[in-house]
Amino acid sequence: QVGSALGPDGTLHLFYRDGANLKHAALAPGGAWSVESAAAGTGNVGEFSASVADSSGDLHVVYVDGASSQEVRYAKKSSAGWGAPELVFTGAGATWNVGVDVDARGIVHAAWNNAGASSHIRYSSRTPVAGWSVPTGLDDSVSGGAVSLRLGADGAPAVAYVNGASRLRVAVWNGTGFAGTFPDETAAPDARFAFARGPDAAGAF
Repeated sequence: QVGSALGPDGTLHLFYRDGANLKHAALAPGGAWSVESAAAGTGNVGEFSASVADSSGDLHVVYVDGASSQEVRYAKKSSAGWGAPELVFTGAGATWNVGVDVDARGIVHAAWNNAGASSHIRYSSRTPVAGWSVPTGLDDSVSGGAVSLRLGADGAPAVAYVNGASRLRVAVWNGTGFAGTFPDETAAPDARFAFARGPDAAGAF
């Protein structure tokens, strides 16, 4: 899973695993590609990653560190450079397929698929002051398919995924908790899909 983001200045950013490192490649308009290491480890760092650029141009990337018990980690790049990676989640079982978005207040929202005692879609958010929240389980019957997280115009997160019965599900924050919605009960989608939300907070696949 390659992470991508478009900065407010039009710069394209890609995040991908290269051996034991999470690499960051950037292409400014009219420029050439530049490549750097965003995070290093001993193996499979960044095998799954998702990224977003905020309105200031800061980069936020959530990734799986497969060499460290399948941990989910977060890193941010500002004008001062890369900050130290932060631990978002660690637990039993494999972890894969991550999603991330950031709202106007600087709160980062992340979701991922973790196979512990049973497969779970998990969600956590990070405030600049308090750090990462305790992960919340959204569904305990899921497939190994993609996970996508998008924010509405009001900043409410929606997490799209494929459940254990191969049906599309979207968990939407309603102000007090996440409520499940069911886009198409007749479809049996592949493990991959695209999910977007418009300025009116409506979702589309």
